[in-house]
Amino acid sequence: MRSKKRQKHYKRQKGRKITANKRADTIRGDYDEAFQNSVSAVREHLIKYDCDDVCVSLNISDIWLPNIGCQVKHILAFVVAAGTSKNSYSGARKLSTYDEFVAFIEELYALLPDFPSLEDYVPERDWGSVKFCWDGIQVPLFYGASLERVPDFVEAYRLLYEGNAPALMDMKAALLLQAHIINSVDSNLVGDADNAAPGKLVVPSSAFWTACGAAIRSTDASLRAAVSVSIGLQKEIGAVLPPTKFAAFADAVMTGKALPLILLEVDGYRYPWSARAATSAVIDHWSQRAKMSAPATAVARFVQDRIDNRNCFAGPFELR
Repeated sequence: MRSKKRQKHYKRQKGRKITANKRADTIRGDYDEAFQNSVSAVREHLIKYDCDDVCVSLNISDIWLPNIGCQVKHILAFVVAAGTSKNSYSGARKLSTYDEFVAFIEELYALLPDFPSLEDYVPERDWGSVKFCWDGIQVPLFYGASLERVPDFVEAYRLLYEGNAPALMDMKAALLLQAHIINSVDSNLVGDADNAAPGKLVVPSSAFWTACGAAIRSTDASLRAAVSVSIGLQKEIGAVLPPTKFAAFADAVMTGKALPLILLEVDGYRYPWSARAATSAVIDHWSQRAKMSAPATAVARFVQDRIDNRNCFAGPFELR
């Protein structure tokens, strides 16, 4: 049996623990309430406008190079927009002019919360400077993203899913999506990213708004002519669950589950959705559906392509 002194000590310690837990629960509750208020405010702002214009405008802001340090803010905006049904958008306000776009985007920037623990770095500032060889064609891609060493991951993905036609087609779609945007917008228009900083938002220029808007609107036609995309990577607007708690949202961002799509469909038209993250979205999508190991022949060809053929022989071989 415990002594009376030890029992009193145990009760005091238990009381302190309960008090600390209650305090932590209160802090989490306050934080979740503030986060949910921000989500609601962003949603109320978005639904004042035409749905298609919102989809185009969010992409323009996200792809604008000086905003590369604000990926999480844009993910939140993308999730809220995709989680709102088409009928909820009033369409009362159009974003037909640059001035209308600026008014829309500045108010949105003011409503988006800060994420100092998530937006704590600036990815590589690039615009098509890195290319990947797919089907013998050099395809430009977005190198600066949440996924580091993108070409290495894409190459590993290709080895892993050799023989899986749908998986390879999805990665090709992600690469073509990025290439279409990069090739459609002159690199001189993408903005000066030298002053890009974690969490810093900058309104895109008029020239970029025009060029990138045209690229976003023509992406679907470009993809339909070349590839098909798995159903799981394209969702109808309203089908994405909006976040309710900060911790859940942060966890989804860190695990790549916040935006499990590369295309958002609105009345039959598919908009790119977080274009910089398209390749990582495809990798995450298939990693949850097909547990595979790279075929030996694919690995052998990969090695042979990078070593002098006189010193490397690719199998399979038959031993007698």
